[in-house]
Amino acid sequence: MAEAAGVKCQRETSLGLLNLRGDAEDPPFRNAVAEALGMPLPVDPCTRARSESGAAYWVGPDEWVLSVSPGSEGELEARLRAAVSDPIMTDVSGAYVRFLLSGPNALSVMMKSGPCDYRFFHLNDRCVGTVFAQTTALVAAGADETSFEILVRRSYARYVGLWIADAVAEYGLAP
Repeated sequence: MAEAAGVKCQRETSLGLLNLRGDAEDPPFRNAVAEALGMPLPVDPCTRARSESGAAYWVGPDEWVLSVSPGSEGELEARLRAAVSDPIMTDVSGAYVRFLLSGPNALSVMMKSGPCDYRFFHLNDRCVGTVFAQTTALVAAGADETSFEILVRRSYARYVGLWIADAVAEYGLAP
């Protein structure tokens, strides 16, 4: 049994999320999106780009999840629609819940969740769509080496919350 160092779990239900589809190989698309976002889109598989205003998660060769402060997704959508001709974009803010796991044993909890090896996530600001506790999730490196973001569909949030509570039991759930 591990020493009770605690794992902190925060649940965010108010999110600003857009799903964006487009051709990352098309310079006008890429440049217009970078200007609207204030940062370049990540084009390397399983990476994330961040700025003060938000983050862009690579989820496929032509797909990204854009995260901004709750309530500002409409403004970002308007900027993208003005900058990109015929963007394929959907506001998915209400469809997801974000869990933030942190603490010295957060990695141990993450390693229990499924097949992904999270040990090197923080080296290159990684993210991945994967199986997390038998559900699908977008998992990303957190703000520091001891934290992770887990984005799950709202319909799975209660189950994932209960799974996390059980998985952190041996370490203690920090307040």
